[in-house]
Amino acid sequence: MAKRNRLSSVSTDSWETDWQKCCLCQEDTVVTLKSTIDGYKMLATNIPKFHEMNSLPIPLDVRRLNNGSGIESILTVNEPKYHPSCRIKFNNTKQRNESTKSTKTETGCSPKFFRRSVDHSDTKSKQDIVKCFLCDKEAPLSSLREGMTIKLNDRLKRCAETVQDKELLAKLSTWDVIAQDLKYHPACLVALDNKERAVKKKTEEQAQNDIDAENKAGDVALAKLVNYIFETQRNSDGANAFRLADLANMYERRVQQLSEGTIHIHRTRLKEMLLAKISDLQAYTKGRKVLVQHSISM
Repeated sequence: MAKRNRLSSVSTDSWETDWQKCCLCQEDTVVTLKSTIDGYKMLATNIPKFHEMNSLPIPLDVRRLNNGSGIESILTVNEPKYHPSCRIKFNNTKQRNESTKSTKTETGCSPKFFRRSVDHSDTKSKQDIVKCFLCDKEAPLSSLREGMTIKLNDRLKRCAETVQDKELLAKLSTWDVIAQDLKYHPACLVALDNKERAVKKKTEEQAQNDIDAENKAGDVALAKLVNYIFETQRNSDGANAFRLADLANMYERRVQQLSEGTIHIHRTRLKEMLLAKISDLQAYTKGRKVLVQHSISM
């Protein structure tokens, strides 16, 4: 016997939706409401299919969500939210399962006969074999998990970006894992997490190596700069004044030559290092310029 179409208890004269509540069940609960563009697309696709089969998973007057412009248009304009548990009831897997049940009913076979015939058919075997979207290998449905949270979707995107998995990024660039009804091996998700950690560790180690190399180059560059000041002053008759900006440029160029990197040091910090290295060096300002000069002639 075909199911009756389950509509909400709202009067046919009152089809308005309270957009502050869950747009699907219209119930007040303490559960946090959520929404995504992918969710709107999935609902717009699957609600009419459930309605056509007279198999809406929750009491719902579909006329509330369609004023003639289409469900997706109404949802996009009003930007409603919904309970994740309500949305899941309309996902692709449940829609396909309901469609299969509807097909079985239309065959007119008795439930007992139908179950026995399907259990030994290739059709059921094929339906129970799906692909893991991470490794693309087929596996029994019972061995896979279903992507059911936005948190998982965000986690996968972060991992894919870190490890630069372009294929996975492409899969996630259309709809989220919930809307796409994606399945995965738990071990594949763990492997992806481990790969992300390994890439992060390698990146951090490389960054630290670069910092160490630049710091070492900075020490050498500072020694060269101090020697330059001494030599220039020794070969001069009077006290030479050096522009701090010029010294900073010389210092950074030397670092680049030694480490193929750049130490962006604050000029005040460079001035303090020079004053610490050369005891009789003094710093003063002249207009907007900062100058350093020996206090006595050498």
